[in-house]
Amino acid sequence: MKARRRGSLAIPILLAILAGGAAPSAAIAAAEDWDWNYNALIGTRKVGDKDWKPFHEYTEIGVEASWGKADEPVLFATDFYASQDSQRDGSRTLFSNNYQLQLGLRKIWTFSKRWNPYGGAGFALGDSDVDRNKAHGIENDSDNSYGVWAGGGIFYRIGHNFNVGVAVRASVMRGYRLFGVERGGNSAHVGFVLGWGAERGGEK
Repeated sequence: MKARRRGSLAIPILLAILAGGAAPSAAIAAAEDWDWNYNALIGTRKVGDKDWKPFHEYTEIGVEASWGKADEPVLFATDFYASQDSQRDGSRTLFSNNYQLQLGLRKIWTFSKRWNPYGGAGFALGDSDVDRNKAHGIENDSDNSYGVWAGGGIFYRIGHNFNVGVAVRASVMRGYRLFGVERGGNSAHVGFVLGWGAERGGEK
């Protein structure tokens, strides 16, 4: 079986931090006719009880990036998420990780200058790995998947640029084949978002 990937969330966390830090400066340098929002997400990812037992509810972090020309009706969505769950099995701790890259389109509306409901959909690529306990130690296997996603949420604009809100989405994916067993790829996601967005005309 494939080697275990201890601390496998470290790289996605670092990428999320770097992306969050670089996004505002890059966007400020862009032309004023561009619209963008880079929102960090922290929440949960839920999968089927039966297929993924003993794993069920994953802690999830990610970045939702929406960008495009300000005069276009929709923006491009380029999102990345990482999630992990752990369970004790006797004296050992088992881990399961999932990573999703989601590409698509997103529409953001603005009401009362501050409230921004949004929705989007697109294509998703995923990678998932899981541990199991064996007499000689812990084994790990992983597989890739693909599918579609749809989701939305709402954020409130504080000041000229700061966003705070909630997000939900669903991923409908081809099943992952792990240890020779097919495990359902579908999942539901909910979380809080904090981010930074382009200043719009009329904001005060």
